[in-house]
Amino acid sequence: MKNHIELLREYGFRWGNPDENGEFQQNDGTAMFLQGPDGKIWKTSQLEEVIADIESGALQSRLAAESTESILMNHTPQITEIVEALRDLVKFTAPDLKEEVKSGWGALVYKGNRMVCAISPHKTLVHLTFYKGTMLSDPDEILTGSGEQLRHVKIYSRADIQPVPFTALIREALEIDNS
Repeated sequence: MKNHIELLREYGFRWGNPDENGEFQQNDGTAMFLQGPDGKIWKTSQLEEVIADIESGALQSRLAAESTESILMNHTPQITEIVEALRDLVKFTAPDLKEEVKSGWGALVYKGNRMVCAISPHKTLVHLTFYKGTMLSDPDEILTGSGEQLRHVKIYSRADIQPVPFTALIREALEIDNS
């Protein structure tokens, strides 16, 4: 089992104190505060509360919701609806995958041992991307792409979401990740 320090570092917490301008300054173990990955400042006396939030999944859920909103805020309601439907499908099919927001990529990434799949909203479509896509059987021939490993499905409307083949691809990608 990980100790609390390792757990906090894994989730992006930093130790430090505010400077004279109120800016958070990281420092050694004499810090009186923790800064979470969302920028929230916690007193070190609240350590048990922070650990409980991590262990219960509350912190991850809050961060995912806040970050997902930031990725989707510049997209149309149609694109947002597609992303939310795909999120539900991925979470239902592979509930143990960890959702991470890659704001630099503008994507939601799902990880097991490695990156398994991602949901990437674009201006007029959404990609459901598989990191080991060339290894997937794809009997319905819905994957596109020409990279060494990546393949994706292009989704232009909610009606383009095909639960049966998408679920099969997610499950197969998960099997590859676990092998």
